[in-house]
Amino acid sequence: YRAINQAVGRVIRHKDDYGAVILLDERFTQMASISQLPGWMRSHVKKLHDWNQTTDELKKFFNIAIEKVVFSA
Repeated sequence: YRAINQAVGRVIRHKDDYGAVILLDERFTQMASISQLPGWMRSHVKKLHDWNQTTDELKKFFNIAIEKVVFSA
C-alpha cells in the first residue's frame, strides 16, 4: 500500500493538479484495501466493471477539470 500511495502522490502533487489513478487489482474491490488509500481519495473511489464505463468516467472527469482550468484563467 505504501507504493500505491507513493504513486498517487506522484500523480497529484498540488491542489490544482488533476489526475486519474486506475487500480486494476481485485483487492481494491474490498473496503479493507480502500481504507489503506489516502483519506481524501477514499470518497472518490469508483468500482467500474467494464472498460467502456471506465473511459466514459475518465472523459467526464477530465472535461470537468479542463472547464475549471479554462474558466479560472
